[in-house]
Amino acid sequence: MSIKAVLFDLDGTVLPLDQDEFTKGYFSILAKKVGPYGYETKKLVDAIWSGTTKMVENDGTKSNADAFWDRFAEIYGEEKRKDREPHQVGRTCSGRFRDVYGI
Repeated sequence: MSIKAVLFDLDGTVLPLDQDEFTKGYFSILAKKVGPYGYETKKLVDAIWSGTTKMVENDGTKSNADAFWDRFAEIYGEEKRKDREPHQVGRTCSGRFRDVYGI
């Protein structure tokens, strides 16, 4: 028998998921990977949540990616925009965050 499909339950609809535990674990791993590039754990997590809030509040005048990175750059400084990675499947990712995802 060969595997024909792999399904991922990313939001706990099929299997129970403790969102708080997942988030803490994810951010812990992320912070360890990008810490050497000048990202302090608490500030990074706060910046990610703040950028996420800006995406939710986005009125459509800009992309969600731009809404996120505009806020992230307000917190960390414009020089951190260089760490933004392309989010297009099939393209080679650039920027320091690529190390986190191994791509």
